[in-house]
Amino acid sequence: MKNRLYFVIITSITLWMQTMYSFAGTVNPSELTVAALTSQEDQFSAFVSSGMQAAAEEYGVGRCLIANSNNNEAKEIEFINNCLSSKVDGIALQPVDGDSSLVTLRNASNKGLTVAIEGLDISDSDFIVGSVLSSHYELGKCSGEAAADFIKKNLGGKANIGIVCYDLQYPEPSKERINGYLDAILEVNPDVAIIDRQDAWVQDMAVTVATDMLDAHPEINVFICANDGGTVGTVMAVKNSGRAGDCFVFGIDCGELQISMLLSDDHILQAVTAQDAYGLGYGTMKYLIENLMGNEENVGKTTYLQGTLIRREDTAAIEAYKDLLRSIY
Repeated sequence: MKNRLYFVIITSITLWMQTMYSFAGTVNPSELTVAALTSQEDQFSAFVSSGMQAAAEEYGVGRCLIANSNNNEAKEIEFINNCLSSKVDGIALQPVDGDSSLVTLRNASNKGLTVAIEGLDISDSDFIVGSVLSSHYELGKCSGEAAADFIKKNLGGKANIGIVCYDLQYPEPSKERINGYLDAILEVNPDVAIIDRQDAWVQDMAVTVATDMLDAHPEINVFICANDGGTVGTVMAVKNSGRAGDCFVFGIDCGELQISMLLSDDHILQAVTAQDAYGLGYGTMKYLIENLMGNEENVGKTTYLQGTLIRREDTAAIEAYKDLLRSIY
């Protein structure tokens, strides 16, 4: 009787586990090989990659391949093809281009590669198993509100603005960020003048571009920057040009360099809006792995994460972000 009871209990547990396993899918994470591909050599992309790797590790994935396309579409295509030939189960990535990358990824998906992406709204791409990004307009608006307040209080509501963006790299996100900036600034300060708008999305490029803008238009006294590299490079250009104290920078994205610039007594960088880059990477890889395990609820859907404004004068926010950086590394 006792042995029969044990048999009933064990059989019931086994059946329950089999039922739950059927809901979760039939794939053990340890049997999966996934890839994490970022698109730039900057701190933002490094945080995204860290989040992707952390999710793969926490889910117990057997193998995670890590690479960076360096914003080179040929390298992106080569890596995706290598994933296909190496029988990689799925890829989480920052696409190089919103149009051509999706064509490449759709072809890869048709050949069996599961795809999740960071940084693009994919409401029209039902083959993508999940996308995580920030609202580009809201990121710009957040930094724009800080710039609007600064211009009103410190510049009498008037400013000559230089724009450092990345229209040539990712046209729609760049334009949305700048539109968010300008809507917020012009609502409070309708008399500001837009002097110049140039593309520069990595640090070295931004140093050169912002320096040239200052040489051509010395009247520029406020820069609004659309991303990590653009922000850092523009701050460096202002400092190198001897304009600290009369030319000010507002940016998007935050890392160790931006924190040090916010703490610097040169008073060039005034505020940035930080994306949750680590969370963006983690969420993208999470959706990929869960789909490979049988969960299809995020197919064709986009999840938005909130940004965080960090002002020069907000020491509590600066210290909190420093703690976050230390927790990641």
